[in-house]
Amino acid sequence: MAIITLTTDFGNKDFSVAAVKGAIYKQNRNVNVVDISHEITPFHIYEAAYVLENACFQFPDNSIHIIGVDAERSEGVEHVIAKIDNQFFVCTDNGIISLLTQHRTLTSLVKIDQFENPNQLFPELNIFAKVAAFLAKGVHLTKLGSFVSGLKEISPMLPSLQSDKKQVMGKVIYIDNYGNVVTDITKDFFDEVREGRSFVIEARSVKIKEIHTSYSAAVEDELKKGINVSGKKMAIFNSSNHLELAIYKSNPKTTGAANTLFGLQYMDVVKIVFDSN
Repeated sequence: MAIITLTTDFGNKDFSVAAVKGAIYKQNRNVNVVDISHEITPFHIYEAAYVLENACFQFPDNSIHIIGVDAERSEGVEHVIAKIDNQFFVCTDNGIISLLTQHRTLTSLVKIDQFENPNQLFPELNIFAKVAAFLAKGVHLTKLGSFVSGLKEISPMLPSLQSDKKQVMGKVIYIDNYGNVVTDITKDFFDEVREGRSFVIEARSVKIKEIHTSYSAAVEDELKKGINVSGKKMAIFNSSNHLELAIYKSNPKTTGAANTLFGLQYMDVVKIVFDSN
């Protein structure tokens, strides 16, 4: 059975998600519709790309992914189907494809011209659902649109190393459901520039001198000694190999979490300062 996923900024209060699912099933009942997220910050392409990069490529080949974030068509911004590493993406060419292809191969890009609808207010319902349903039936790309060669490019968020190589400047790119703060500093980048030096991670007034391999590893010694570890601040490289600042077993709704207790928001600076010795 074909898989169609949905990633949107709709939230779960309104009818939008259900309406898109209904439109898909109206066209093709023989599909499995999977929700990736409907809690993307409105119009936030970079956040959507982070979520999609870490979810979509875990699906079987030829899965179809509808992206409903900043999806309205405008002058020079087309509705497209992109094939990236054997995954199909039905979306708007608003720059998100360029983010998803930083380390992956774009093999096809098709401008959708078979299902364009004069009602542009809800393309996920009027266009994307139909396209995804037909792709799930095995309809070829050329039956749904025409190949194009260019795509809209936007710059990825990347950390920088100062010229004296003593400091890395990163930014907050995502805050997860636990309030953990994810940065654009990857493990590969960190390992490359560290050169065996000790370091301090600085984020506002917070300073952390160690990066752990897991949440539990950060509190292992304290737990053995019977020490209360609630509220311990830590840094890890998360499952997507991005540097993440966290608080052990935090609860954003009660005691607070890393983003609130550290005072960090999207695009705030996180530094790594290396020992000069």
